[in-house]
Amino acid sequence: MSGTVAAQKKKFYFPGWTYHKRNAVILGVSGGLWSSMDSARKTTSIGLKLEAPGVGLLAAFVPSSPVSETDSAFQVFKKKVVSEKVYGLSVSLTGTACNCTVNGVSVGGIAQIQGRVNGISFSPISFTEVHNGIQLSIFSQTYKMNGIQIGFMNKSSRTRGIQLGLWNRNEKRSLPILNWNFSD
Repeated sequence: MSGTVAAQKKKFYFPGWTYHKRNAVILGVSGGLWSSMDSARKTTSIGLKLEAPGVGLLAAFVPSSPVSETDSAFQVFKKKVVSEKVYGLSVSLTGTACNCTVNGVSVGGIAQIQGRVNGISFSPISFTEVHNGIQLSIFSQTYKMNGIQIGFMNKSSRTRGIQLGLWNRNEKRSLPILNWNFSD
């Protein structure tokens, strides 16, 4: 018996396909109805990801924050398989909820729950485990924020950057208008 595991072959689609397909690399436009927090489809979209209607309306009513609050909870999150990777623009009519990594711009109409964003995200309500870049939202929460959070209420457990909003909270302090942390 061999100690190696055969890797799943990736199948390429151009100019578009559905991101619901497992082990797919979509060059161009990927589309679908909604994403999932528990799915491990290992799909990559390069270009434009369109999600309609999305699950953003439901994500806006989560009973408690889906973002890790402790280092041990964050370690559990890091062990999860990334469901989707997006390189480019990710747009959802109501918003998305997935363990996704977006490298580029992420836009959600109501609420978003995402694993990682490297770039810019915009949604009225935004929950992200790790955000590197600019997060624009009415209410935003991250576990790790590297960059700028702009909104009415901003919260981050680990911050390297600036928070601008009516109320801002990070691991060092809670302040109105402007908050910051640049140390580890």
